Amino acid sequence: MKLDEFADYLKSQVADHVESVCSAAVKSVLQTTPADRVKTRQAIRLQMKGTRGTVGLRFRTRYPTRGTTTLRRLESQWKALRPRLRQAFIKRLNDTLKGR
Repeated sequence: MKLDEFADYLKSQVADHVESVCSAAVKSVLQTTPADRVKTRQAIRLQMKGTRGTVGLRFRTRYPTRGTTTLRRLESQWKALRPRLRQAFIKRLNDTLKGR
């Protein structure tokens, strides 16, 4: 495999890994959000742009977010989730580089 072919392969694999890790993040945030927070559960979104994924809340209406319980809940969920997602992504990337 030539270098340019490997670069294209690696880029596509990274995009797939980012998408799968971000999807897992969305599922985890959805599972840890209480059922009575209907609008918050509906607002959980994943946005992919190339090899970059964004997980967040997208409400139809703009709400002030400073100091809200929704913001604090999302921050605590993210702090607990981020290290696991990082390790999962690193493991998948290492497996790709090793040819597994």
